[in-house]
Amino acid sequence: LMELGAMVCIPGSPRCDECPLRDSCGALATGTVEERPARTAAKAVPVEHHGVAVVVADDSRVLLVKRPGKGRLAGLWEFPGVQSQPDETPADTAFRAYLTTTGEYSDQSTPVLTPLCTISHAFTHVRVVYQAFVLPISAADKANPAEPGPTEFIPSEKNASGDSSPIVTALSPKGSSSASSEHPGRAEPMVSAWVEFSAISSYPLPRAQQKIAAALLERVRG
Repeated sequence: LMELGAMVCIPGSPRCDECPLRDSCGALATGTVEERPARTAAKAVPVEHHGVAVVVADDSRVLLVKRPGKGRLAGLWEFPGVQSQPDETPADTAFRAYLTTTGEYSDQSTPVLTPLCTISHAFTHVRVVYQAFVLPISAADKANPAEPGPTEFIPSEKNASGDSSPIVTALSPKGSSSASSEHPGRAEPMVSAWVEFSAISSYPLPRAQQKIAAALLERVRG
């Protein structure tokens, strides 16, 4: 019977004239051969909405964070982002992502987030929609992380004298409530970097983050 299904009753191109069971075939009798086997409805893919903060300091550097060593896109770099909560606007989510990374916003004025782009990316079992916003801050603000931790040195840039300077700092978000909703109870330090526009491409970014970076650079150059 298995051989019959593999050699004669072939989905899409059945050889009914060669089938020894054609006289008792219900599909052939009812004219529904082309509909067999019946297709099952595709399972709906869940969708996650993420707000992304493209934090740009006035010394022309942008904030990147390194993802945890385990889980989705482990060890890659990205712009600060978190998954949206119910009744939260995309801009509010993006600002929360910034606070998750730094723990504070020292500017007394109301933060102004400008829409940058929306990127949809399909993973194996989920589709993620990234809504990115540009958040400008002063260079002084970026020098004051919430709770400095150990420093990770990545010599990807050089200072005026030609010496490599550390630009990466490991941050421990303030309190467990500040941990990213995407990484609850994150035990390892959150490693962040202030990166010159020209050096963004030297960091391993996921494909969706590369598109966000391209949109940023296009806006900066335009």
